[in-house]
Amino acid sequence: MTEQTFWKSVQELQPVSASLYIPDGNPDAFWRSAASAGYLQQDIAEIRAEGERLAGQPVPELTPELFSVFARTGSRLEYERVYFERRRRLNTFVFLALLEPDNAQHLQYAEEMLLAVCGEYTWCLPAHVPAGHEAAEVNRYIDLFSAETGFTLSEISLLLGERLQLPLRLRIRQETEDRLFRPFLEQGPYEWETARHNWAAVCAGSIGAAALLSVEDPQALADILQKTERSMHFYLEGFGDDGACLEGLGYWNYGFGYFTYYSDLLRSRSAGSLDWFKVPKVQRIARFQQQCFIDGSLTANFSDSLPRVRVHMGLSHYLAGVYPGDVECPPAELRAPYTEDHCSRFAPALRNLIWKQSGTGQQDWPAASAYLPDAAWLLSRHVSPAGTFGFAAKGGHNDEPHNHNDLGQFILTGCGEVYAADLGSGEYTAGYFGAGVTGMTATAPRVTRCRSLTAGISRPAGRSVPL
Repeated sequence: MTEQTFWKSVQELQPVSASLYIPDGNPDAFWRSAASAGYLQQDIAEIRAEGERLAGQPVPELTPELFSVFARTGSRLEYERVYFERRRRLNTFVFLALLEPDNAQHLQYAEEMLLAVCGEYTWCLPAHVPAGHEAAEVNRYIDLFSAETGFTLSEISLLLGERLQLPLRLRIRQETEDRLFRPFLEQGPYEWETARHNWAAVCAGSIGAAALLSVEDPQALADILQKTERSMHFYLEGFGDDGACLEGLGYWNYGFGYFTYYSDLLRSRSAGSLDWFKVPKVQRIARFQQQCFIDGSLTANFSDSLPRVRVHMGLSHYLAGVYPGDVECPPAELRAPYTEDHCSRFAPALRNLIWKQSGTGQQDWPAASAYLPDAAWLLSRHVSPAGTFGFAAKGGHNDEPHNHNDLGQFILTGCGEVYAADLGSGEYTAGYFGAGVTGMTATAPRVTRCRSLTAGISRPAGRSVPL
């Protein structure tokens, strides 16, 4: 598409409205129906339980002392535990305000958290801000979580609309302008803009999505979207033609999820004229999730992925709707609970409510096998009267994102038990991504390529949930 054609498409974008999220454009009716819908019963019960837990608790504070822990010790957990609890509190009371609009307390708590987030020193995590930075320059930095936060606030402002006080809506717009849009256009280029992994999709996708929801000036919006589109091209270059996500299934959920959230908003606002889902490679990437499950909830957990994965049903159902007959709806029992995402990301949690479809899914994954030649992954799910048996093997090389010097690794499962395991990921610390820790770096140096799938295992010790 030429620059002139792209500019014309931006000029012709549909107005921003609730119809971007609610097909019939009646959000009040949707949320009233959702609150009592049987197929959302578990999801909403979990949200209400979180609301009961959080009600009356003070907003946890992000103190300078907490921010300094990473610089002093390399530990991320102390600050991030509080940061993500604040996001959980924000999400929960926003959802409750939508589902139970007559309860004024929900909206009060939501507004309290929106103001708290707007007032944070930075939306970035300490691990992603250079040591010794100047406080006056802190807003020039954009990481995964600052971009996600701007996207979150933009969505919340649209969804709650005039129920939010006007000064708060204006504050959200100004903070997003100062922390995302202006730095993106004036302070870059950022390293992640040309990354061939999840950072490009999450950072650029979140900024592009937030812009689609809140930037009114056509030229500014076009400038942001052009940069976002460029980053999406780089993100897709990180996949081979086989559609395999070299970072593992967990990062497929993350990176491809945010690619999808952005692409959906772009397609909706452009009335289909700007549509990433028509790209054949995107369709092949969309199949990756169903290929990775080898035995119930057990997956081929190469790179930084967990051995058992729960599914974002909203994302899964959306992709199955875009590619009917090709992308499978997962078994209902694989649904990820509301509280499972320890980062408390708003975008997937929202879409687990608005994109989930009733009466879809299957009892279990059917038998299937796949060979992904670019990644050199072999995956097989065998279903028999004796049970389900899974096998996965990885050749390839270790010059990959979130790779751990693994060559010739294989996984064997039977009836839900793991007999030959991948050791998985370690705890994310400063050292985990440092060049001095062999086998623990995000992108290890290339050593060789293995196509025989018979080499030994070389994986780091440690098995904690990655941040």
